[in-house]
Amino acid sequence: MLVMEGLHVLRVPFGQIFTAVYLLEGRRSLGLIDSGFLTSPKELIVPYVRQIKRQPQEIAFIALTHWHGDHVDGSRALKRLYGSRVAIHTDGVRGVEEPSPESAETYGELYTPEERESVLRSKPEVPLKVDVALKEGDVLQLGDRSLRVLYTPGHVKGSICLYEDEGRLLFTGDSVQSWGPNPDGGPFYNDLGAYRASVKRLMELGPKTVFAAHPYRPFRDCILEGKDAQRFLAESLEATDRIHAVIYRTLESSKEPVGLWAITDAVAAAFELVTGAPSVSGNGFTTRTTVNAHLKALRAEGKAESIQAKGKVSWRALRS
Repeated sequence: MLVMEGLHVLRVPFGQIFTAVYLLEGRRSLGLIDSGFLTSPKELIVPYVRQIKRQPQEIAFIALTHWHGDHVDGSRALKRLYGSRVAIHTDGVRGVEEPSPESAETYGELYTPEERESVLRSKPEVPLKVDVALKEGDVLQLGDRSLRVLYTPGHVKGSICLYEDEGRLLFTGDSVQSWGPNPDGGPFYNDLGAYRASVKRLMELGPKTVFAAHPYRPFRDCILEGKDAQRFLAESLEATDRIHAVIYRTLESSKEPVGLWAITDAVAAAFELVTGAPSVSGNGFTTRTTVNAHLKALRAEGKAESIQAKGKVSWRALRS
């Protein structure tokens, strides 16, 4: 769908939601921000490119906002078929080229032993080598637009946003999540401090339009303009504050240490998050990751401590 001159959004089905792929047109070439799944080029991207009277061979450059599969895997097919060059932040290169060990390292403590073994055994169907390792401040030419790289970790290491200063257009990937993706809910980040710092930095830019990667609650679409763009950023901070408070109250009100799964259930109940939809949330994995990030922050604040017994970790509040 055409959003504005030279800029299109393609909504790649992802369970009950979608992942947005942004297509930028230039006179001589096309650029993509993210690329969907391995099948997305054949099913959606290439047919759309031909529909607008361009050719897939013109997709010269793909900028990836981070290394998760629903953003990256389409690049594997596009590079193999059409020679598209692929770029990601230097801290995300390993996640693209070696996703299994990167996933195990990033989320290892949250996996069951069986899950961890399964992750380490899996390999991408089509390998991919990154062409350009991005860093803060780099300027990319995608289509006829110049976009500045902003390093915005928190969701995951290596996350970036892309910003066009002239039009105040901000492409956020998954770096900002409000209350999490519709309809499942639950923002997904593994470093609370980095996530909040990234959101605050983006708020200072005062973007006119935000192009997110998914439809995040309470919004129904991925493109947010004017007041909705500002509200999206503000609610992302508010969500972290409220989740933090619920987790601490859960610990404080329990006479016994509480396990991560039980805390996740309490957060899900408090905010009506669906944690059992494997199509998106992985049976609560995303919410569990976020809760774990808050627990680590509470420990750093001196408000909670972890206790390990019989191979299991539980948490309790530290009262001043």
